[in-house]
Amino acid sequence: MSEDARPGVELAELDPETQAFLMRLRREDVILLQAGIDLVRSAMTIGRFSRWLIISLVGAVLGGVMLGEALMKILAWFRSAAR
Repeated sequence: MSEDARPGVELAELDPETQAFLMRLRREDVILLQAGIDLVRSAMTIGRFSRWLIISLVGAVLGGVMLGEALMKILAWFRSAAR
């Protein structure tokens, strides 16, 4: 479909099955489809947020482990220097 086509022309360019499906839609069906699209969009946003939350938590745990090991080494240096 072209960018500058009129809505009637765009509808005529669709597959016959798609045209038949769209012609059978009632107002309630269109509202339901819009709600479904919004639900999928929200689920994708939550999924993206969850992915970065998990990555951040794993990074924080690994960073904490590395910090703990570095502190243990520093304390060992001070203990050996105090002897």
